[in-house]
Amino acid sequence: MEVPSEIGLRMAHDMKENGYLGAEVDLHELAHLTENFNGEELKILTMSATSFALNREWKVDLFDLSKSVDGGNIEVTMHDFLMALDEVKPAFDKDIITMGISRPDAMLQCGEAHKCILRTGRALVEQVKQSDGTSLMTCILEGPPGTGKTSLAATIANESGIPFVKIVSPKNMIGLQEPKKVAMIEKVFKDAYKSPLSIIILGDIERLIEYSRLGPRFSNLILNTLHGKKLLMIGTLERHILESVGLLESFYVHLEVPMLRSGDMKEVLEAQNVFEPEDIDNALQALGPEMPIKKLLMLIELASQGGGEKIDVDHFCICLADIKLSAN
Repeated sequence: MEVPSEIGLRMAHDMKENGYLGAEVDLHELAHLTENFNGEELKILTMSATSFALNREWKVDLFDLSKSVDGGNIEVTMHDFLMALDEVKPAFDKDIITMGISRPDAMLQCGEAHKCILRTGRALVEQVKQSDGTSLMTCILEGPPGTGKTSLAATIANESGIPFVKIVSPKNMIGLQEPKKVAMIEKVFKDAYKSPLSIIILGDIERLIEYSRLGPRFSNLILNTLHGKKLLMIGTLERHILESVGLLESFYVHLEVPMLRSGDMKEVLEAQNVFEPEDIDNALQALGPEMPIKKLLMLIELASQGGGEKIDVDHFCICLADIKLSAN
């Protein structure tokens, strides 16, 4: 069953023709807001909006229960539909909560390399949308831990305008046995097939397939599940793991996500506005030549607990030393 765009709004059209729909109701806007609703869900949404209108207009007179109510005065407004949208959710919707977790600080602009990856990601999305010859696009973001691979993937998906977006993450599978993991992954792919356009993000593939640096231990069942699916798929992991588990050829486009260089870190510090302008160069000197974006953001958050409006550079260096010691 395909997810309709404007097809399922026939009930709303009928309501408008019968005079039950408010003049301010924008059916095209409703079609945009309900792009992931199927026909039955749109019917439920319309009924929910109608119930809000009824509750507003049908006010019971407790002193005269025999008083009749004029149903002809009922009018369903755009506000009724918006309240109904808060109640009625489609079965196949964007992974909004997970997306927010995967995009800290709305995915900071941190250097030309990240901007280039985002531009390429947007181009891939447009290719899938516009090209009749591209029904499947697979892209892998590879790089060291903490470089923001999943955050970049979530940003590309969030900006795509594609209605069905899901993130398959090992965080959602903690404690599950292999068959349960496979069933969860298969369900996401099956659900994606019910939408004309879909994006699935496979975050931390090395953890999804239970890869271990101590040896090539991974699940063939899960690997087989990932092969041969027809959709826009963005994966994230380290390159040497990609080669080790035999997934290199499964991804058409490979984008390298590097650690932040000094100029990139300066851009992040300036955007965060946590240092006095004259202290930024001293902070950069303490940071060294490169650092993963997640580690830098964690360090900024830690140093911000000092209580001042701006971070003191000496306190920042102490926090940096503490992190280095704990890592050792």
